[in-house]
Amino acid sequence: MMRVKQLVLCFLVVMVLFSLTGCFEGKNDYSKQGVCIVENTSLRKEPSTKGDWISSLALGETVKLEGSPIKDEADPKVEYIKIKLSDGTKGYASNWCIVGGAYVGVIQKTTKIYKRPDLLAESNHQFEMMNIVAVEEENESAWIRVTGEGRSKKGWIKKEFIRKDKEDVVTAVLLRKALREKGKTVNNASREEMEAIVSKLPYQDSYFVNQVMSKYEEEVYEDEVYEDEEVIVDESEDSFEAE
Repeated sequence: MMRVKQLVLCFLVVMVLFSLTGCFEGKNDYSKQGVCIVENTSLRKEPSTKGDWISSLALGETVKLEGSPIKDEADPKVEYIKIKLSDGTKGYASNWCIVGGAYVGVIQKTTKIYKRPDLLAESNHQFEMMNIVAVEEENESAWIRVTGEGRSKKGWIKKEFIRKDKEDVVTAVLLRKALREKGKTVNNASREEMEAIVSKLPYQDSYFVNQVMSKYEEEVYEDEVYEDEEVIVDESEDSFEAE
């Protein structure tokens, strides 16, 4: 009987440890993951600005962290971190360009940034639609702590204001890049220009494509309404003059 109790006790201990380990791992799924927040970040063979160039990283690209930050011997103010790319390529990238322990997200619509996870802690900054962010922390109240592109903005926002599906991140990065190359923005690109850009995107029915293109549909509707109003005004004036 004593033997049975010992076995049961051991089983319970193992189950508890397994449960705790699972919880721990669940909260740290991104501890060895990093997000590139600077477009065209260089990947080098050695942790130095003089190291041989291997490749470049795209804004929003996710990498695996392979170690701790290392100071550049030529410039101690600069730190590098060893990373592994999705194709297995390893090298060193500027630690400033990589946000560790994070996953990538893209801002769904303009949202204010808060200094703390509290609506009263509002800052004077905001993120715009399609801005890329590295999500570093989540709390139980649906707030997330994020760092923006180039580390120019950081703080807390509501989790509901980001999207993290791969197709949304890819669409936002490529769409904005194409607009920059043409010297355009979402607000001043013509419908023809936007359609040409969208036709080359890998996900042409994604959330952001639909959001951007809906603007042109609204403009057409407003023009049609305006034309109808003009016709009504003209008819009333003709009727008045006839009287």
